[in-house]
Amino acid sequence: MTERAVAEKYGWVQQTYSSWKRGTLPRPDVRDALADFMDMARENIDKLCEEAQERAAPGIGVFDTAQQHGKVSDRKEGKFKFEPIQHGYGVSYIPRGRYFVRIETNVMEPALLYGTRAWVDPAAWPKPGSDVIVHSPKGIAWIGCLESVEGQSVRLSRYDRPDVVVDGHEAIHVIVLAERVVAAG
Repeated sequence: MTERAVAEKYGWVQQTYSSWKRGTLPRPDVRDALADFMDMARENIDKLCEEAQERAAPGIGVFDTAQQHGKVSDRKEGKFKFEPIQHGYGVSYIPRGRYFVRIETNVMEPALLYGTRAWVDPAAWPKPGSDVIVHSPKGIAWIGCLESVEGQSVRLSRYDRPDVVVDGHEAIHVIVLAERVVAAG
């Protein structure tokens, strides 16, 4: 069974399933389905997640090691360009792990202010209403508020602008933290 088929069968986003395989811990609200998939008791899944959390590096904040990825390529459209990244298994345009982007567009104001940073967590579950970065092939990505996902089409809303539909997306990453004040200088 492919990752996509597994993700669809259990109601996960394919990227979330892939991130679990790389070591990201599943959130409690998806562990029942994960237990079913793994043919394990939910209590065992919880115990494994607790043990993994305990082994995590102490004293390092979850955003302390985040690197900047992507640059705005079209301010009017809220479009980003991500450079290729060499991973152990090849080259990808999609960052692994938490990262941040500089908001150099006003398509998301007042939620995300021009000149601030927004931290993105690929392991967070995208839901309608989440502010997200939607990755498509060749390193192109759009920022917006997730309205819907239908097959390979993602609809994003923006403040005071028309919705954008991204076809053929490869990943949806949730913005989990954003600066609220533009830094001086």
